Amino acid sequence: MDAIEPSSVRVEWASEAERPLIEGLLQFYVYDFSDMRPADPDDFAFDGRGGYPTQFFQMGDYWRLEGYHPLVIRVAGHVAGFALVNTISHRGGLAERNMGEFFVARLYRRRGVAAEAARQILSVYPGRWEVAVAERNIAARAFWPRAIAAAGVHDLEKVDGDGEHWRGPIWTFAVSPATGEKEMAMTGWDGRGLVSTDWLAEHLEDPDLRVFDVTVHLRPSTSGPYRIESGRADYEAAHIPGAAFLDLPGQLSDTASPLPFTMPAVDQLAAALGEAGIGPETRVVAYTTTSPMWATRLWWMLRSCGFDNAAVLDGGAAKWRAEGRAVESGERRYPASRLTLTARLGAWADKAAVMAAIADGGVCTINALSPSAHRGDAPVNYGRKGHIAGSRNVPYASLLHEDGTWRSDDGLRAQFEPVGAFERPRAICYCGGGISATMAALALTRLGHPDVAVYDGSLSEWSRDPAAPMETGA
Repeated sequence: MDAIEPSSVRVEWASEAERPLIEGLLQFYVYDFSDMRPADPDDFAFDGRGGYPTQFFQMGDYWRLEGYHPLVIRVAGHVAGFALVNTISHRGGLAERNMGEFFVARLYRRRGVAAEAARQILSVYPGRWEVAVAERNIAARAFWPRAIAAAGVHDLEKVDGDGEHWRGPIWTFAVSPATGEKEMAMTGWDGRGLVSTDWLAEHLEDPDLRVFDVTVHLRPSTSGPYRIESGRADYEAAHIPGAAFLDLPGQLSDTASPLPFTMPAVDQLAAALGEAGIGPETRVVAYTTTSPMWATRLWWMLRSCGFDNAAVLDGGAAKWRAEGRAVESGERRYPASRLTLTARLGAWADKAAVMAAIADGGVCTINALSPSAHRGDAPVNYGRKGHIAGSRNVPYASLLHEDGTWRSDDGLRAQFEPVGAFERPRAICYCGGGISATMAALALTRLGHPDVAVYDGSLSEWSRDPAAPMETGA
């Protein structure tokens, strides 16, 4: 068969909604497509929890554990295979990166698909890798040395399994961040919160895609730190073709709350999003003409209700237009759908939880406002100067490059490591009203922090209570 153009190959993060697809592909792989027939097929059957019953893993781990990555390989939009990256070493113990499973259907073999998929996977996840191949899998033993070498890795070594943990060759090698730490975000849907303008342009006509402009303006006000203004006028003047508009302060906030932008009840949110065209099988991309904080707010609201198939457009409308891409005016709407959401425990923190965190060494409380607002010398504040006692400052602006695109994973990590965000098992992010805090929450989630929450009321609520402790200074 003819070779397939590498640009048509995409490796994308599988959302938890696609878990049945991965499970089906895995069984298909084991029973029908693998060049390596299992010695005892009963050992490979899924148990009632959706995982292998013996020495392997639970599929659910791939959506719960840091370092686990469920990936779908697509060719021109069609599913062509899958890969499962984890931290299980074939030499016993843990590895930084391990290619747990890698499968390309026969239709796409020997056509360059597997090599391109392997290149994308290896380039996007820096660190020390292991790739183990079963002794009797002749085809894979021939493929992986070539694929690894083509990915531009270094420190390549080959060892033989010890016979107890693995039988067959194991290749170990290092992938540096310079090899392509941004590659997945720039070429596919990686499931970690961001998507590129290139990806969106290519998938704009996908029937399951929903694109929303969620722009909001904060105008100066004499009665408070700001006045809220909808971005609908911006949207109607020019928006990404096919995109609809979502009104965050109106449609997607609890208007009965005394605080702005309060998260509505889950059922209320589900009804509003369903009316806007979001269903259980859709993918959502959010963008703004201003700060990405409004897009990350929608992303976090969805995530907090168990909807993980959403992303923020990296660079937003500014990058889209700077690249000369098409826009349209007027209004678009998607057909209404039915959506059921379930609250994800721990995604939101209330005032009591933040108060308790002050004396809790297991929680890192992070202020996403500017350094001057954190110190208490900014010209405006939310009723009281400074920050929540004991909290650390990671300004939301520090998460972006000057052009408004997001920093690389290493760049983001460099912002959070000095405040000890990864030294504590839980992080609570706050700001003035629970908006820019979601930028910090996205970044931490993207980096694999296991337990991130947003304080929805933030300083808009906290500063109203004179008994709630605040501090000034750095």
